[in-house]
Amino acid sequence: MRFTTLAVLALLVAPSAQALPLRGLVVEGRSLGGVELGVSPQALTTKWGRAHGICRSCRFDTWYFNYVRFQPQGLGAVFSGGRVVALFTHWSPTGWHTARGVRTGDPERRVTELYPRLTRHSCGKYDVLVHARGAKRTQFYVYDGKVWGLGISRASVPPCR
Repeated sequence: MRFTTLAVLALLVAPSAQALPLRGLVVEGRSLGGVELGVSPQALTTKWGRAHGICRSCRFDTWYFNYVRFQPQGLGAVFSGGRVVALFTHWSPTGWHTARGVRTGDPERRVTELYPRLTRHSCGKYDVLVHARGAKRTQFYVYDGKVWGLGISRASVPPCR
């Protein structure tokens, strides 16, 4: 009887929201860190938690989830029409990779070897290599010849962050 009571108590005090993933999988054009394009803000905070900042100068409603408060490294989400239309890593967090094996920190040539027919966008200090598939995009943020970040989005969302 005592074991059952302790088990029930443990379930009651367990947090309902998951923590922000420190590393994870980017499924091309579909999901990043267990979150799919098209989810609501509530579904996103259920997966990644409620601790986020809101970009004041971004064209689209953009949330930043940082691993350490006031430090830029972490994940981001872009919203339009009350739904997630883009997800991305920011400030080159380690441990993130695509299903085909591109990892943050890899040389740019790794992307071009695994993903043919990329489109390059210049975003000022960095470039974005975009792999298009239907109405969805997978982005590889490149800085100084290395993969700085990964992202996914709807085709209607500009690749530069």
